[in-house]
Amino acid sequence: MRAPTRPAALLASALLCVAAPLAVAAPASADPSPAPSQCGGTLSDYVGVDAPDTAFTGYVDDYGVRTPLTVTPLDVDGAVRAEIQPPDADPDSVTAVVSTAAVEKAWNGSPMFVFNTPRGAAESDSLECATPAPGSATRVTRITGTVLVGPDHLESFVLARP
Repeated sequence: MRAPTRPAALLASALLCVAAPLAVAAPASADPSPAPSQCGGTLSDYVGVDAPDTAFTGYVDDYGVRTPLTVTPLDVDGAVRAEIQPPDADPDSVTAVVSTAAVEKAWNGSPMFVFNTPRGAAESDSLECATPAPGSATRVTRITGTVLVGPDHLESFVLARP
């Protein structure tokens, strides 16, 4: 077998330099944001457009023990207040935390709403939206998800608003 000539070796090197960057292009799923036109695809779908929207109310469920949970938008930039009223506590006592909510992209490309609660980090990609009027933003009306409590315990939650 004969060794390749210098021009052939240079041509092979040039082809490798051109083809290598094409082989490492990022996949389309590398985009960290869901499509804004999807239900829950933008932060304003949860917190409001011009002013803070109505609070979500519901519960956190820990093996059948339901504890009231309220998530209130504080501004249109994503600040939310999550309040939990412990079941055996005085009706006027609540545990609350203020955090900045975010919309991330779930494993399947759908929007995932994330925020903090007094029990831990909450996330949901199970959303329902009201049918918007033409030209208006979508509005999330129901959120079902989980709260990570400690290193390995999940509690489910359900939140809704009119």
